[in-house]
Amino acid sequence: MRTLRVVFDSNVWIAALISSGTSKEVTQEALRFCEVSVSDYILAEIDRVLAGKIGADTEERRRVRRWLEGVCHMEPDPRPNPKKDPACRDPKD
Repeated sequence: MRTLRVVFDSNVWIAALISSGTSKEVTQEALRFCEVSVSDYILAEIDRVLAGKIGADTEERRRVRRWLEGVCHMEPDPRPNPKKDPACRDPKD
């Protein structure tokens, strides 16, 4: 049987980290039963949001990053392929 591989966007991780609810439940279940992957890009986005919108201090953000690196499989950031990947309408994505 193959293991299900999962990648969560930074907004799912932020929601799971700061509140209880669906995002927290889904990430916990995925960590138990799936191979969860994360990239440096996603980790940087989580750090940026935790610092800016959430106001987390440096040490708290380091703990979050270390935890995610410990429980997730690290993947390289994907390289865009302009011939295959359509331009995104939202420049933040």
